[in-house]
Amino acid sequence: MIKTGITRPHTPRRTGVQYALPSKPRNLHLSALEHAALAEARKARGTTEMPNPLGQYSSRANAMSTIADALRRVEGHGDWTTIGELAREMNPGDPRPSRLLDLLRSAWCLEIDGYSVFDRVLEIEDSEGDVELPPSRVRIWIVRGSDHQAPLYGKGLAQLGIGAYTLEEVTDRLSLIEDVLAGTLPGDAAVLATAKSKLLQWQEKLHAHIGSD
Repeated sequence: MIKTGITRPHTPRRTGVQYALPSKPRNLHLSALEHAALAEARKARGTTEMPNPLGQYSSRANAMSTIADALRRVEGHGDWTTIGELAREMNPGDPRPSRLLDLLRSAWCLEIDGYSVFDRVLEIEDSEGDVELPPSRVRIWIVRGSDHQAPLYGKGLAQLGIGAYTLEEVTDRLSLIEDVLAGTLPGDAAVLATAKSKLLQWQEKLHAHIGSD
């Protein structure tokens, strides 16, 4: 699901690649409440495992895969989180906050159309006044839009062209929702029922897109 040979009007002699998920309609984006309900369900399940948004093109040893995984998780939090919390979530057995922070900072040097990859995407608070915080206490937050019904529309990973959930990610979220609706997990069943409807519609679009390729 990768498109190659992508060009830009102002860079006609250069080509690039693009993650080739279909365009996701605004009405199928999850609301702030739906993101929060999913995060609570995952917490209640007691697992930190989740699919990487780069899917089959990812590996834990790949820097961009780790960055994508981190950003997706921060998207789900919806609020400020610390590098220490994020590192424990991503690798419970061997969290390395300093390594994760260095990796996220290194992405600032990557550019897309003249902008740093993280411009308008991620905010990092690494000091309190003039005092630099240790890596585990550094706070990060995904910049969200003002529309609470679609706070990540055009935001977060969408700025990098990989914002929409993959089929594997949809299956993961639907599994959480089904556990809440079945009473296996605590959670806001009413809110997650609307999230389920959106995810099923997006899943159908993904299947149709794959079938047409």
